[in-house]
Amino acid sequence: MAAAFLNPPALSPPTGYSHVAIAPAGRQVHLSGQVAFAADGSLVGENDLAAQTEQVYANLKAGLAAAGADFAHVFKVVAYVVGLDADKAAIVRRVR
Repeated sequence: MAAAFLNPPALSPPTGYSHVAIAPAGRQVHLSGQVAFAADGSLVGENDLAAQTEQVYANLKAGLAAAGADFAHVFKVVAYVVGLDADKAAIVRRVR
């Protein structure tokens, strides 16, 4: 069973998150923090936040696949962006 995400109508409309997350019982997979490195260790997208974010999500996808999972099974993602502002947040949301 995949994780379920709910936004009850009694709560304000969320922006970029869900008010309620339900994780099914059973096996849990935790991925380490991922950065914009390719499989060969090279940096992808120097000074290009969109390219870096795409690489991070590709890395997460590969890690999930190695565990027999995909993004439908993801309960929580925590992202850290250096110098985050509205423009950078929009880029990350678009790629995500």
